[in-house]
Parts: sequence; C-alpha cells; structure tokens
Amino acid sequence: MAGVDSAVNSLRQAERELVAQLEGIRAAIASLGGGARRGRGRRLSTAAGNGRRRRRKISPEGRARIAAAQRARWAKVRAGKK
Repeated sequence: MAGVDSAVNSLRQAERELVAQLEGIRAAIASLGGGARRGRGRRLSTAAGNGRRRRRKISPEGRARIAAAQRARWAKVRAGKK
C-alpha cells in the first residue's frame, strides 16, 4: 500500500504545481489585455429555447459559389480520366 500512497501523493504534488503554472499563465494573458475568458466560446442561439441549435442559413449566392466550385472540382477529375 505504501507504493500506492506514494504515487497518489506525487500526483497530488504534480497537480498543485500545474495549477500554480496555470494561474501564472492566466495572469500573463490578463496582463496582456486578453482577459481571462471562461467557458467554451460563443453560444449559438437555440430554436425556442429547447436546447436544439437553429440551423444556419446560407444565402443563395453562397450556395451558387459552392455549387460552382464543386462542378469545377468534378470537371477537373473527369478531365484527368481522359
């Protein structure tokens, strides 16, 4: 059991050291004006608050650009087969 206790104690010590390093990094970021943001980035709005994400809409022009690019890719593939 002494081996397990020793391993647990060394892991706890390593954890304390890492927490101290993380606090120093966060302080450095805050001093650079980056702020210490918590969370997972921006939130996407949900439809009617039911927890499901709203589908993002793409403009007809955007769809046309994507379709044209895909047609060009397929044309390139077909040209390579000849």
